[in-house]
Amino acid sequence: MWESVGAVLDERRAHQPGLSFRDPSLSCTRTRAKCLSSRAWRSMVALSTEQFLVQLLADVDISRDVALANPIAAVPSTPEWNALSLFGHIAQNLAYAAWVLTETPRLESSIAHPPLRDDFASWLDEFQAWASVGVDRFVTAVYAAKGRSDVTNWTGANTTPDFWARRMCHETAIHRWDLENAAGATTPLPPEIAVDALAELTDVLIPHWMQPRRPDLSVPPLRLRAVDIPIEVTIGPTEQTAGDISELSATASELVLILLGRLEPTTADHDAGAVVAWRRLCRFADA
Repeated sequence: MWESVGAVLDERRAHQPGLSFRDPSLSCTRTRAKCLSSRAWRSMVALSTEQFLVQLLADVDISRDVALANPIAAVPSTPEWNALSLFGHIAQNLAYAAWVLTETPRLESSIAHPPLRDDFASWLDEFQAWASVGVDRFVTAVYAAKGRSDVTNWTGANTTPDFWARRMCHETAIHRWDLENAAGATTPLPPEIAVDALAELTDVLIPHWMQPRRPDLSVPPLRLRAVDIPIEVTIGPTEQTAGDISELSATASELVLILLGRLEPTTADHDAGAVVAWRRLCRFADA
């Protein structure tokens, strides 16, 4: 059973006076764009905004703890950032999304982290406070935007606050895995979150953002088969016969991480070229 966001926030902020939150009552289900795949995500359970936020808060807490345990650890999947920088990126993205949701003047002081000082211990306390404010503002902004249908996003799809709750949940889950991987012990994305991340990737991110920016890339059809949850879907062109379509089998979490370049396939039931083509398309930095 999913916990309420209020309960999670109460626990997280018990020792941080001066912060207040709305009593959560939002339970909107997400809206999906038309699927690129030859089969709909038939077995997927639609997640509510509250469920996205509960998962996001849990992943933020894990990310913070891992980053603080070894701040300068290298992160293999994001070599431009060390562990603490990646956690700062998570908080910064949430602060930015809060600004989009509230349409308040964008103050750089609320987006950029405090400048590094010689007194590292004192600076680290300030950094943690800054990151916490970004997270808190995002959760509050999502609830404040309840009922709106004019929230801006860069895909033009689903202009409700659900878009940002979903997007930030998925991105934070991936970066939580990145940080755990840097520490040497990872936890998979929960199956429901992983399946929804696959749906967002194939239904929203690729057609509305990645593919338009990479018209030079040609991708063959690829069948994704989750072995831990009853999901099978073909992405890409569907003109080919079933026998000509390469299949990639893994857990739902592994499928997401493979497409986003975090893991290598461990089975030989796929065309390596097809997987490489899709991974190139799914690289955010090159999109």
